[in-house]
Amino acid sequence: MYSGIGSFFREGCQLFRKNFGKLFLYNLFIFLITLALILFFILASIASISYINIRVPVIYSTTENFGFFLVFIILLVLIGPVFFTSYQYLFVRLVRKEKVSFRNIFAGFKHFWSIWATHFFTQVIALGGTILFILPVLILVFPNFISKFNLPALFMNSQYWFNNYWYYLLPDSLLPYFLPLLLIMLAASFYWACKLLFTGLAALDKRLSPGDAIYYANNITRGFKLKIFLNFFLPIILMAVVLNIVIVLTENIWPLALFIPLLINLLNVFIFLPLCTSIMAAAYVRLSDQFDNYLPENLLERFTAKKNSRNNDSSGKNNEDKNN
Repeated sequence: MYSGIGSFFREGCQLFRKNFGKLFLYNLFIFLITLALILFFILASIASISYINIRVPVIYSTTENFGFFLVFIILLVLIGPVFFTSYQYLFVRLVRKEKVSFRNIFAGFKHFWSIWATHFFTQVIALGGTILFILPVLILVFPNFISKFNLPALFMNSQYWFNNYWYYLLPDSLLPYFLPLLLIMLAASFYWACKLLFTGLAALDKRLSPGDAIYYANNITRGFKLKIFLNFFLPIILMAVVLNIVIVLTENIWPLALFIPLLINLLNVFIFLPLCTSIMAAAYVRLSDQFDNYLPENLLERFTAKKNSRNNDSSGKNNEDKNN
C-alpha cells in the first residue's frame, strides 16, 4: 500500500543541522522562561514562609510551602503536555518548510483542552495496553511470588525489611520470574509508545478531537512501529546509556563530578531535545502525508490535510488572490 519512506533519523538530523541557530535561540528563550517560573515559585514560597512564621506556628508555614509546590505540580501537569505538543508542532512546520516564529511554541493553547484530553486518554490507553500485555505473566508468576515472598520477615521486623528492601522482596528464587516480566513490560511500553507517539501532534495539526487524533495516530504508524523504534527510541536509549555511564565513571572525580552533570543537562536542553524532536517531526510529516494520500472517500473529509497549517496558509493565499 505504502511506498518506501526514508530514514527519519537522517532527515531529523539534517533538519536540526540546518536550523541549529534558530532552534538554539528558541530553546534558550524557553530555558529562561522556565527558569524564571521556577525562581518565581521558589521566591514566592520563601516569602510566604517568612511572612507566616512571624504570625503562625511552623506547621502552617509547612502547609503553605506544600501548597505552592502543589500549585506548581498542577500547572506542570496541565500546561506541560500542551506546551510540549506546541513545541513539537514548531518542528513540523520546519519540516514542511513553513515560516516559523517563537509564537508557534504557544499554538497549542488555542486548542488546550482537546490536546490535553488527547494526552490524557493516550496515557490511559498505553497504561491499560501494557497491563494487558503483562497480565498473563502476572497470573502465572503471582502464586509463586506469594509462596516465596518472605511475609514473616516483613511483618515481624518491618524496620529491618525497610532498610534491606531488596533482600526480602527479591530473593534469588524470584529473580527468574521478574526478568521475563520486566522484558515483556518494556516491550509493551515501547509498542504502545510507537503506536500512539503522534496523538498530540495529530490533535493540533489536524484540529482533531481526542478520539479522532488517537485513531489517526494509530493508523499512520501501522506497519512502521519497528522503524519508529529504530529511528527515534533506540537513539534516545543509546544516548541515555552513554550519558549515565559517563556520570557513573566521573561521580568520584572532582571537579568532573560537578561539571559533567551540568554539561549533560545543557546538552539535553540545547542539543538532544531539539534533535529528538526533529526526528519525531520528520517521522510524523512523512507518515501523515503518505497516509493522507491513501485515505478512502469516507474518511477524506474527516482526516484530510486541509485542516493543518499548510492548507490554512494556502487557503489564505487563495482568498487574497480572489480579493485582488
